[in-house]
Amino acid sequence: MRQARDLFQKSCPPELHAAWERLGGFIGEYSYGPIKVTGLAPALAAENIFTIGRFCSISNGVTLFLCHDHNTKFVTTYPFNVLFGREWPEVRKLGGHPRSRGPIHIGNDVWLASEVSILSGVRIGDGAVIGHRSVVTRDVGPYEIWAGQPARKIRNRFDEKARAALLRIKWWDLPIEDIRPLAPLLMSEDPQPLITAVRTLLREWRLKRDDDAAVPAEPTSDDAGRNA
Repeated sequence: MRQARDLFQKSCPPELHAAWERLGGFIGEYSYGPIKVTGLAPALAAENIFTIGRFCSISNGVTLFLCHDHNTKFVTTYPFNVLFGREWPEVRKLGGHPRSRGPIHIGNDVWLASEVSILSGVRIGDGAVIGHRSVVTRDVGPYEIWAGQPARKIRNRFDEKARAALLRIKWWDLPIEDIRPLAPLLMSEDPQPLITAVRTLLREWRLKRDDDAAVPAEPTSDDAGRNA
């Protein structure tokens, strides 16, 4: 498996990768596939990061556009401060080019099809699907399918009750050894057996935790000495 976080770390300069992590950037475990990031500048700021959850499928050609926008409110969209900053010290510190609309956040169990582009400031919910060559300019809700240029909502993947239940059980947060026996249910068209199985597992965990908390602690040698 080509884990996305390993591929990104190899393609990113070490000092830039360290700054990105320090500001809260992360790629979750078991997410796989290559990802191209533009606008991850050395002068990294909190609004110029991205996060990707666990178990995401990232196809070839997916690009995240972070700090990459030109300021359309200026008279010119030409970045004088970037291209002439060395020769023209008076424009070197002028802001506005490039600009960002904020971080990009991609949830868990998201499928990004090939050649998808995601613009800054976008949040994609858990379980969402983005179609081939889509340009995502707006937030995408959990378990929604979007496609197009710009991308628009096509439909929900499941009904409202199932979507709400899947978001509550958060199967992707389970330890991988507990996910393994759930794999046949995950790869099924009916989400209800999975929801029931995870709820049962979580209930068993809670009962065990309560039982462990109810067991009195064994007396120590110091306790015995004090009671003597």
